[in-house]
Amino acid sequence: AEQIYRRVNIVIATIDLAIGRNRLTFGIIDSDQSPLRVKNVNTDYLFMDAPKIEVSVEGEAEYVQWPVSKSGVYVSRVNFENPGIWMLRIRGVDNEGNQFFGEAKFNVKPNSFSPAIDSRVPKSINKTLNDVENIAEISSSTDPDLNLYEITVLDAINNDLPTLIVFATPKFCMTQTCGPQVSIISNLRKKYVDQVNFIHIEIYENLNEIGGDIQKAKISPIVMEWGIVSEPYTFIIKRNGLLHSKFEGYTSEDELSDAISRVLLFKK
Repeated sequence: AEQIYRRVNIVIATIDLAIGRNRLTFGIIDSDQSPLRVKNVNTDYLFMDAPKIEVSVEGEAEYVQWPVSKSGVYVSRVNFENPGIWMLRIRGVDNEGNQFFGEAKFNVKPNSFSPAIDSRVPKSINKTLNDVENIAEISSSTDPDLNLYEITVLDAINNDLPTLIVFATPKFCMTQTCGPQVSIISNLRKKYVDQVNFIHIEIYENLNEIGGDIQKAKISPIVMEWGIVSEPYTFIIKRNGLLHSKFEGYTSEDELSDAISRVLLFKK
């Protein structure tokens, strides 16, 4: 029998896309507006501004469930060689065995808002426990891991260990994934104790003034310095202060652990 393909909609979740290596995440919405969740889908990327449009990159995107809700995203790794308009095409099979396809266009910038892979990261001087009277000034976690607030980015870059920095605001997060993300970072810290610096930086600098009114929130200058446009956002930095990898949006413990084990192989 002839295969029927049905069309689905793709929602690109990653905002900060630029030339080079990217971790692009997306959701799939079925024709009845419900999210479509399968283990993985095939991906093709086409550069739409080319004289002859052809598939530049083929691969597979894997579904990653978010911890707090039934939501999740598909995670795709892709290297964009040109800035401009690209198209993602997907093909997959749903849980009933029916085939589906979808496509979405998006823009790839010449440079990302946040630091580029292999570039020097900002030598930020974030507040640590030594600078505040109360942990609540620098963490909106309900049960903060004090070890994530001990060192500045500047000191971390200079101490010969790789560094993981997570920008997240557990209390005020738009997607509700910041709290779980910071918990994952805390678990990883225990796993890689004395091998990697771990730092959590809040999105807002005036946590104790916000109360229930997000309108009062002031974005931290460090968030601006790093060009962060969404939350959570995690960066892994090599011993030499160059960026190894970055993860916009919620990222699983496995995916981060894999990146940490790779960054530990880099000698200075």
